[in-house]
Amino acid sequence: MGEDWNALTDGVCFITDLGQNAGVGGMPAQRYAVWIPEQEAKGGHRIAEVGSNLQELRSKYGVEEEYVFQLQG
Repeated sequence: MGEDWNALTDGVCFITDLGQNAGVGGMPAQRYAVWIPEQEAKGGHRIAEVGSNLQELRSKYGVEEEYVFQLQG
């Protein structure tokens, strides 16, 4: 996906969907990760928050439905 991915997500918040709520090492299950643009890295992002409530995360960060991506495993 490379360049297409960078062009699609450049400067915008997006959410990745891991496809299941799976906790690790006794930690609570978290299905979604919110990625926000990194100020210092052109085209880079960092994870701002993880959670299990997609609608809450979309609302909080203003992420449109087309910017929710399901990871393929």
